[in-house]
Amino acid sequence: MTPKPETLTAIAAEFGTPLYVYHADTLRRRAARLKSALARLDAHIHFSVKANSNLSVLRMMHRLGFGFDVVSGGELARLQTANIPTGEVSFAGVGKTVPEIRRALAANIDYFTVESAGELARIAALATEMALPARAVLRLNPNVDAHTHKYITTGHAENKFGLDLDTAATLWRQFSDHPALTLVGVHLHIGSQVRLVEPYLLAAKKVLAFIAARRAEGFAVETLDFGGGFGIGYDGGDDFSPEMLADALQPMLAGQSLRVVFEPGRWLIAPVGVLLMTVQYVKQAGKKTFVVVDAGMHTMIRPALYGGEHRIVPLSPAADASAVVCDVVGPICESSDFLGKDRELPPVQSGDVLALLDAGAYGMVMTSNYNSHPRPAEVLLDGDRYRLVRRRETMDDLLAAERACLGGDD
Repeated sequence: MTPKPETLTAIAAEFGTPLYVYHADTLRRRAARLKSALARLDAHIHFSVKANSNLSVLRMMHRLGFGFDVVSGGELARLQTANIPTGEVSFAGVGKTVPEIRRALAANIDYFTVESAGELARIAALATEMALPARAVLRLNPNVDAHTHKYITTGHAENKFGLDLDTAATLWRQFSDHPALTLVGVHLHIGSQVRLVEPYLLAAKKVLAFIAARRAEGFAVETLDFGGGFGIGYDGGDDFSPEMLADALQPMLAGQSLRVVFEPGRWLIAPVGVLLMTVQYVKQAGKKTFVVVDAGMHTMIRPALYGGEHRIVPLSPAADASAVVCDVVGPICESSDFLGKDRELPPVQSGDVLALLDAGAYGMVMTSNYNSHPRPAEVLLDGDRYRLVRRRETMDDLLAAERACLGGDD
């Protein structure tokens, strides 16, 4: 069951717009489906924090039985702030700093996902210095086409992510007997918003061959982390099928004695969220109709950055009215500030509230203060109850860091 329009209208009236609203029942339903699909692989599921890092959302993910994948010290700090245990946390990302690695070692995370020779050496050195054990998996770049947008593919040879197979093999030999660091497995992540099963299978074949070669050399390999990237039907089409993936992988992984991990984000959380926005003006420019709303690229950047398509619907559509083709645009002084182009909407007017769907992932986490706009609030809807889980930013919030440094003569 999705949120009722009248409920969203009431929430918008109470908290204002732009506003992100997350639907707990939808999250529970998708979590149950994913866990059921991957159970046949006995898989561990680490929720990708970069998709949605709201503290209340993270706590709910923890209660649903998920671990977590982080890509920064800040995301790890969010888990700690939410009082979530960090023993089932993987730490990915190509640019881990010394303070971030120290924090992760002190938190006794599950493992680091290593992207380069320099990073592996740094983790080993810091683990030695801190007298804390480090566990790591090597992120392999399998050079596989994920058939997704060029900005969110990560498994090509020319991408910045991961290690080619020869380099990874050399590093495994070099660090196999390090006293402070244990290489426990391998990782792959071919891209984001992937809706085909075949690229995962092709990558799995290459990675399983790599694992077999390391085991033939006498090295133990216990973990195979498939990353995430499961796509959804933003256009109303079918989502990626975790059931089909599990069915295809099961015979490939049979007898491998591997701990299997997945790191989904978008698939779990995108359909959980909507972005509510209020129409400010309806502007006619020649044959073009613009619906100007109070959200924009500073509130939801996916359309401007990736050409992302989100369905947009009015909460109270006009009855028996012919659709109008229009661009839904925001207040930012950039021509790329749009949320939808050439959309068919019922006639709308100033004050109407629109809902941008599938906004639970890569929405609030990618907001900005461009043009000095405060970031929106977030609300969690659970059954018939709802509550604020992040208050709206104020101008005092925006100015505080600079006001404190403002000299009398500036």
